Amino acid sequence: MVKKISYTIVTVLLICTAVGYFRYYPTVDVSGQIPKGATEVVKVNLRQLEWAFVKEALQHPSQFMKSGEQADKGDPKTPSSFELLRKAIDIPANLMFYRGANDSFWLSTAIAIKDADRFEEFTAQLPKYEGVSGYQCFKFNALFVIRAKATCHVVYTFRKSGWQTEVARFLTAEEYEHDEHSAWLTPILEKSSILSFTSTDGGHGKLQIQGNSLVVEGNLGRYGALFLQGNNALSTEAIASISGKIDTGVLSSMLDNNSKQRLKKVTGLDADSLMFHWTGALSGKLAKLEKKRDTIVSYEYDDDFNKVAVKKVVERWLPSGALQLQGTGLSGYLERQGAIKTVDGETRFVWSPLFKTTAVTTAAGLRFQVGEVMAPQEGTEVDRKDWVFNFTYKADPQGVMQGLIAKPWWQHLDSFECRITTTNTIRCELQFDTQSQGVLGLLRTSF
Repeated sequence: MVKKISYTIVTVLLICTAVGYFRYYPTVDVSGQIPKGATEVVKVNLRQLEWAFVKEALQHPSQFMKSGEQADKGDPKTPSSFELLRKAIDIPANLMFYRGANDSFWLSTAIAIKDADRFEEFTAQLPKYEGVSGYQCFKFNALFVIRAKATCHVVYTFRKSGWQTEVARFLTAEEYEHDEHSAWLTPILEKSSILSFTSTDGGHGKLQIQGNSLVVEGNLGRYGALFLQGNNALSTEAIASISGKIDTGVLSSMLDNNSKQRLKKVTGLDADSLMFHWTGALSGKLAKLEKKRDTIVSYEYDDDFNKVAVKKVVERWLPSGALQLQGTGLSGYLERQGAIKTVDGETRFVWSPLFKTTAVTTAAGLRFQVGEVMAPQEGTEVDRKDWVFNFTYKADPQGVMQGLIAKPWWQHLDSFECRITTTNTIRCELQFDTQSQGVLGLLRTSF
């Protein structure tokens, strides 16, 4: 009897393991899904995302019970648009989005419609959108949904118009990429990442949850040309530290005319002139935050129309830090444009409305200072020659930044690091304090 029970338990466990493996680690096949002409692909691994939620539900069941109770408060007789869509389509294991080199949109691969009636009920709630010839198009929040008989596609774009004809060329494509002939698709064939990205220029990346961290790793591809080798001293004592060197010529070429015009309209600065005077090198740190008390004097009138001074003491946090930009002509250019002026005997950067920011011309360029600037202490600077850019943030002991930024995910953020190396590899890690809930649960309550 004991043997039978043992065999039964072992068999059930083996079956569960097998079913779980094939469900959450399915074979990835992108052949025939990405049209020729696409240059970038993003794959969302919905099964891996589901598995991450399952693990968090097992580790933090109380958090998911609260979510379920909140969901039950809605009207069960009136299904939401998301609920209708979920029941109308066949949710794939992997959903991919792609675009061409100059496209302003991301178009999803085909999603099968399993219940046409529910899908029509879903689209009946949405405004129609014209422009995609031969297809029904609907606006759904920040997305567009395109129906093609038994399948549908999702489109994400910032543009209000002009993208429809570009999308149509992919919807009517006759030639597709295939795994065995398209080496650039290899990075999205792996199974463990929640999200992965690849492009024809060699760029690729993946997003994973590793313990209590959210990690992005990959290669920048053509965007690697944006970063140059420079002085990469990193302050280990600061709350936040940044250093690196940007190729200003490449940056200028990446900015379109609309972006340059907006910059000039808001700041009065010409992007090309700014890039000419700045070498691209920058370094800075946020050393500390201190609470300061200020007395604000305002005036009111009493019943006899006498002017009365009203004093109010307010508390605010004052940062201490500095940002160094390299470029011998940068200071003069900003002065000519009115960004730097002499106020009360001090040279100030007048476009900093929140804090008094002084501008100091140095031999290498220009340094912006806020509050008390602390000199580096011995043993607190780390220099790595294999980095071309780095940024770090660690939660300050007083929790000031957590208090200033109300988002739950920020309040539980322990540290953030971003490194770009000389070989164009990038690694970003957000580490959270997730004792009471998992990373996905934390992010879900923040947005």
